[in-house]
Amino acid sequence: MPSWKNGSQGFKISDPRFNIGMKAVFFETAPWERRYLKRALAQQRLRVQLTAEPLTEETLPRAAGAEIVSLFIYSKLTSSLIRRLPRLRFVATRSTGFDHIELAACRTRHITVSNVPSYGENTVAEHTFALILALSRNIHKAYVKTIKGDFSLKGLQGFDVKGRTIGIIGGGHIGLHVIKIAKGFGMNVLVCDVRKNVFLSEVLDFSYVPLNVLLRRSDGAGLDVLEGEELVKEERQLLSQDFSKEKLATVLKNHILLHRENVVITPHIAFDSREALQRILGTTVSSITSWLSGAPINLVSGVLKR
Repeated sequence: MPSWKNGSQGFKISDPRFNIGMKAVFFETAPWERRYLKRALAQQRLRVQLTAEPLTEETLPRAAGAEIVSLFIYSKLTSSLIRRLPRLRFVATRSTGFDHIELAACRTRHITVSNVPSYGENTVAEHTFALILALSRNIHKAYVKTIKGDFSLKGLQGFDVKGRTIGIIGGGHIGLHVIKIAKGFGMNVLVCDVRKNVFLSEVLDFSYVPLNVLLRRSDGAGLDVLEGEELVKEERQLLSQDFSKEKLATVLKNHILLHRENVVITPHIAFDSREALQRILGTTVSSITSWLSGAPINLVSGVLKR
């Protein structure tokens, strides 16, 4: 007879036939991701359902009866939705962050939550320098002029990044990749981080400084994420919903940033390389199969506490 244990550690399964009938629903999936997931999970004998839409009140019926749900950043797994998914036991977010999941409600229900701890250190670091070089050589401005048939050099004079100062907020895995690339360009590097690694700062030749010093001494800014960026994407919401003064102020500041000469902004695409997305799916599949085997990995800190 198959043996199993249902608890905060998930299902411990000693007979793969026990998996038959277990439902796994993946939200926010692109066509190529759906093909990948179907192949990768074919041996698990799950009832896999995949949809392009995020998890919302309207799409919740798709997850009815699911033991496993996988989300991305635009799905909001609230306590209200969790209460309406009585069979849910495992949540795999295909992101490093997990603030779109109400962890307290998951703990109460003993639902295990996993994330993707790392997938794009080099990916995001490379995008960082795409932004830096766009700024230093006015590539974004030159492109706009060129497609309009204007090949004049007026207003396009750039500057060398060698000898310039780059400020890096957060010296973790991604930050370290940025530091290494910056040193290759001959840049001066300032880092602001609550955790300091003096050994690394000496080896890689960078300095830790407070945030206000970093901002004051850095040359310009390249941004891939904006606070309140969802409001910029959907400005029509401003006319149909009540927003606080703080949110409205954030939108105004974002518009000011968008039109500064020394700022270039992209719409949250730094993570979006083919290789990084494949790593995300690979890690997610590993998290699901490990949970099914009773040895969960990539757990979000604190989820298993009762």
